[in-house]
Amino acid sequence: MADSIPLVLVQGPVTVSEAVSDFLRHCRARGLSRSTVTLNEGVLSRLIEQAGELRLEHLSQKHLQSFLLQVSKGRKPSTVQRYYNALRAFGKHLRSLGYPDPAEGLPRPKAPKPVVEPLAQQEVEAMVAACPDTPLGRRDRLVLLLLVDCGLRASELAALRLDDVDTSERVLLVRCGKGGKPRRVPFGQTVAEALEDWLAVRGNVEAPQLIVNCYGQGVDRYRIGHIVRQAAERAGIRRRVGPHRLRHTCAISYLRAGGDVFTLQRILGHADLTMTRRYTEVADTDVQEKHRLYSPADRLSVPSKTRKRVL
Repeated sequence: MADSIPLVLVQGPVTVSEAVSDFLRHCRARGLSRSTVTLNEGVLSRLIEQAGELRLEHLSQKHLQSFLLQVSKGRKPSTVQRYYNALRAFGKHLRSLGYPDPAEGLPRPKAPKPVVEPLAQQEVEAMVAACPDTPLGRRDRLVLLLLVDCGLRASELAALRLDDVDTSERVLLVRCGKGGKPRRVPFGQTVAEALEDWLAVRGNVEAPQLIVNCYGQGVDRYRIGHIVRQAAERAGIRRRVGPHRLRHTCAISYLRAGGDVFTLQRILGHADLTMTRRYTEVADTDVQEKHRLYSPADRLSVPSKTRKRVL
């Protein structure tokens, strides 16, 4: 009789600590951005400190409420909301493994919606004009124009490769979008000219990235942020300016010029219209202010009070 083959059972996570490790592996396997994985890891490592050895079936909503209450002390509401989002994602993962979701029905912490304040056109023009006429100055000019014309995230621009740029069609292929979703983003004539100026001085470096440093090496998103802040400083802009503010500026300028929210959603790479609608609210406010200034009826030479009808 042949030797029997022992049956090996694959056991899933049992404790909260084991489940967190499994969840983080799942996040990496899904191709989530490094910042998202790092954020989830930071949040859930604090949860492990409180309930790491607790068995999953004993992890309840009360545990998570207590955890949120503790981490909310001394932190901004927006930070607490990020903690909440990480817990919801973790709970969803537990549900996929067949465990109860302790985050289901967990009340969302209240946080005021951040006000989206774009840069004025004059401020963007001043930043672009402040870039010196040097090889790196041409690079910085291109960085600013790509951010404000295409609404790219800093990480997307840093990862952009030379062969992702179609100069004939004036389209960028963004391979490393949020959630690993690629998209095609058009660019205008001004960017095309800045791109030509940069490529003329970029040289034949080994790095495949479009944006490189003075050593011919690709840059990361932090360097992109430094380029933007330096340009704002040179232009004399005192408020905080980063790549994401230029992304906001792109979105609102696009809507002000008559663009529609559905096309904007595809350009920015939003998964849904939630964020895009916030830009629309700002654009709607602009419409109200403009109408108050240029109301056609208010510019007529008619009495301010309604006349009585003559029967």
